Amino acid sequence: MNNTIRSFIAIDIPQAVTEKFYRLSLSIKSEIKELRPTLPQNIHLTLKFLGNIEASLIEQIKDVLDNTAGNSKKIKVQFGKIGAFPNLKSPGVLWIALEKGAQDIKELKEKLDNQLFALGIKKDDKTLKTHITIARLKERKAGLDFKQLLNSKVNIEDKITICTIHLYKSTLTPKGPIYEKLHSSIFKS
Repeated sequence: MNNTIRSFIAIDIPQAVTEKFYRLSLSIKSEIKELRPTLPQNIHLTLKFLGNIEASLIEQIKDVLDNTAGNSKKIKVQFGKIGAFPNLKSPGVLWIALEKGAQDIKELKEKLDNQLFALGIKKDDKTLKTHITIARLKERKAGLDFKQLLNSKVNIEDKITICTIHLYKSTLTPKGPIYEKLHSSIFKS
């Protein structure tokens, strides 16, 4: 019997914004057939991927989320330009950057990391690059002028207020991941 749960902590994005991101990725797909857009219901801002954690830790992780949110203020963010990992010359992931609010998100993640570390969950080795994944390429596609293509697309300049963080269970399937919300914590103000 497997007593681990594949999970992550994330911030949800309002449906009107995720639909806009999805339409943007579909417009890019019209020019790059290999692109696999992220479905609107799966678009979120990941704060921390926990990986396979012991089911016995779930209640303690919920407490960490409640404590962190209870000691945090709402965060105003604005989205900006489209980018790619690892780079625009040979992208594997397309994303939307945070134009404003990125530092506040990083500070929120640091609070979470410090409390989760006390539970034995490792801190991330690399700095959080705040972004929203909107699509993936099945294979990296070199040779196209991605920079020109992405610059031709309208920048996303939506503004949202973040007031909740969530713990998700992630189940991998051949058709893509299925996310199940396990817990939500609301910010104090």
